[in-house]
Amino acid sequence: MLTNEQNAIVNAAERSARSGARLKVLAGAGTGKTTTLFAVAERLSTLNRKVLYLAYNRAIMLESKDRFANKADVMTLHGLAYRSMGVGKSRRLLGTIYPSVVAKALDLPEMQFGMKRFALARAILGTLSAFFTSGDLKITCQHVPAYLTTKLSDDQLGWIVSHAQQFFGMAMPNRKTDLPLTHDLYLKAWHVEGTPGLERYDTVLLDEAQDANPVIVHALSHARHAVFVGDSNQQIYSFRGAIDAMSLLAGDEMPLTQSFRWGPEIARIANKILANKQKPPKWPLRGDPLKESVVRRVDPGKRHARIYRTNNDLMQDALLLTYLKKSIAMVGDRKDLSLALESAQALREGRPDDVKHYLLRQYDSWEDAVSESNAGGSSSHAQEIQQLVRLVHSYGSRLNDLIDLLNSEQHEESADVVLTTAHRAKGREWDNVVITQDFDRVLDNSQTRDKIDLELNLLYVSVTRARQVLEIQSEVLAGYIAKR
Repeated sequence: MLTNEQNAIVNAAERSARSGARLKVLAGAGTGKTTTLFAVAERLSTLNRKVLYLAYNRAIMLESKDRFANKADVMTLHGLAYRSMGVGKSRRLLGTIYPSVVAKALDLPEMQFGMKRFALARAILGTLSAFFTSGDLKITCQHVPAYLTTKLSDDQLGWIVSHAQQFFGMAMPNRKTDLPLTHDLYLKAWHVEGTPGLERYDTVLLDEAQDANPVIVHALSHARHAVFVGDSNQQIYSFRGAIDAMSLLAGDEMPLTQSFRWGPEIARIANKILANKQKPPKWPLRGDPLKESVVRRVDPGKRHARIYRTNNDLMQDALLLTYLKKSIAMVGDRKDLSLALESAQALREGRPDDVKHYLLRQYDSWEDAVSESNAGGSSSHAQEIQQLVRLVHSYGSRLNDLIDLLNSEQHEESADVVLTTAHRAKGREWDNVVITQDFDRVLDNSQTRDKIDLELNLLYVSVTRARQVLEIQSEVLAGYIAKR
């Protein structure tokens, strides 16, 4: 049974399909976004329209295939690009492009305008990364990393751009080469080639549209008809190149505000958080009146999830809870993090053959990795390096204890406590949730308004993971709630 809001969206989608207009659904947490899109696909299939449902990631795609069945083709945008560009037939290795690969492919000099070979390769790779997530069709000086734009002359920036363009041409999916092919590269190639394959569909349904980056937004402008569903307030992946796509996409807006996950009290907390943003939502969230959600301490001994702002505090509590004989489960790829920490140890100790993790294989020394971390940067790679270096420096002699914990056997279904960061909590839900105090270390009034908005999004995502009991340890969040 659809709600009145959902029925209105389905009817609007049918009207917009006939006219070719875009439709934007502003959907809050737990409001049945995928259910609504399925209802849209079902209605449009009766009009003999060929529909494409674009899932945010592979896991959601696999979950959705049976549900949509013959109502829509289900894939990720990368999957569509992979198929359309014939990536599978090329037999190219899918992997990571390191600065060493760029340096070798372009035969870079040992030194150029005061920059060493590795620094040149890193600058070219950073330029490519920015271009891959952009909506642009050509590489320009705007894609060169910001830390270089004030240091280099126009001619020197042009040198970086021309070499980035040369490498992109060499690495295109249709080239016969040994260069690895990244997912971002073949998606960008598909965009530059004019999005082949997209024309087969009458309607495109984009789920989690708030996490789209500019290349996705620009690529889908070629769709004949599109329905975008997302929540701008759950846009938390700016470090991966995501933008607030819902505010940039053109289309008639419709609300989806009735949550099926929690009751009115958590809706009140969520609305309090969002009211502090620069642009509060047009429509407030509504909790399910039949669900009794409360804000109080979680009963001692009750299974619960603890949500953290940073990995550092999460790891500290994980070690403490293990010492107290509590069974825990850490959300995320523990094996990957363990391998990264083991590789960091090997790099620090001068054992290059034992550096197995992709993040660190490109560095000749631990000092190079620390230098990269200190340089800052907003790319996904830069953020991951910064986080890894912080962890290594924080734990020092206890690093082996942390690695052992990450490699230990953990089962979420039977754990006393589930530990997760706010980023990894997205898309999840638990009966009992604790918002930890480490949010207070990051969220303060000295930050820019855009940064505060991002932190408010993370708090909003975190509190809306709770179904029954929400415990708030964050003093900053308690302050927001106390405001009129």
